[in-house]
Amino acid sequence: MKVDMETLAKSTGISNIEQLKGFVNDFFTICSKDLARIPQVIEKGDNEALIRHSHNIYGAAYRLRLEDIKQAAACLVRAANNMETEKYDKLYDELAEVFTTSSLDYKETA
Repeated sequence: MKVDMETLAKSTGISNIEQLKGFVNDFFTICSKDLARIPQVIEKGDNEALIRHSHNIYGAAYRLRLEDIKQAAACLVRAANNMETEKYDKLYDELAEVFTTSSLDYKETA
């Protein structure tokens, strides 16, 4: 996954590229905790927690322009909002796949 640092710098107003890289790395550290909780809340049938954890990932990915993760999380949020329980496992697997296989490539220019 390419992270366009120039575009990210413009959208956040933060010009320090190393600081932005730290934010992206922090995203994976912090949001991996939300990701790890999702199977448990699906199993418990806790729809509110599912919305909260998947939306946390969505919001952070949106802000950092991590498009593949953002899209996968958005699908899970949408299914949870609509109580489409039959889709949860598949959508979680898709989110986990894109989240865990993401290797960052910092693109310095747009």
